[in-house]
Amino acid sequence: MQKQCGKCKELKFVEEFYKDRSDKTGKRFCSTCKQCQASYSKEYRLQNLEKVKAGRKAYYETNKDLVLDRLKQSYEKHKNKRLEKQKQWVSDNKDTYLAYQELYRSNNKDRFVKYYANHYQANKESYAKYYQEKRQASPTFRLIESLRTRQGKVLKGKISTTKGLGCDKEFLKDYIAAQWTEGMSWDNYGHGKGKWVLDHRLPLDSHEKTEGGDWDASSPYNQKLVHYTNLQPLWFEDNARKSNKIVAPD
Repeated sequence: MQKQCGKCKELKFVEEFYKDRSDKTGKRFCSTCKQCQASYSKEYRLQNLEKVKAGRKAYYETNKDLVLDRLKQSYEKHKNKRLEKQKQWVSDNKDTYLAYQELYRSNNKDRFVKYYANHYQANKESYAKYYQEKRQASPTFRLIESLRTRQGKVLKGKISTTKGLGCDKEFLKDYIAAQWTEGMSWDNYGHGKGKWVLDHRLPLDSHEKTEGGDWDASSPYNQKLVHYTNLQPLWFEDNARKSNKIVAPD
């Protein structure tokens, strides 16, 4: 069944028209098509921004519970579709998305540090279970965690050296201290706000793998990753933002 739009005068299928809400039978359609109504609404909003904004605010204040309930129902109804659409957009615009995330984190540094600290404290058991399962499932993850732990122990003087590091604990301490920025000392070495950590310039996660997907011990690149020259002191917050990204030197 077709119907002529009173605005554009085109003959269109009735599915391209909204139902007339004033018709109790539910059989009558609006005189203008959806496309024309959308164009009119957009033009009206642009020409009456403050009026539309004030009207929406007044409606929300008067019908707050109804609006929130509708939003909740709409979210639940279209949740999977929205998530898929969002996932596709991120995949198609990865550079833009990452740049936005980096900018947002940079502008909300204290908020992120506080959030993750509180989240960890409230979910310690979940974190422990997650890492335990990951260590059991991935030999490569266990190796990388072991490397991080052993290099940290060398720096703290708990062990003399570790395989592939290329130096002893005294040399490593001098090497790291020579790279300190203002405010760093051995007293504030550790995890948390106002502290610094041992960072890998080239992240261990960027390692080369064997055909089986494990750490390739014979890879020159992997040997470079665990060498002391790949280590630097970095403020805890900066390290959290850097994560496993490769950052070009200034």
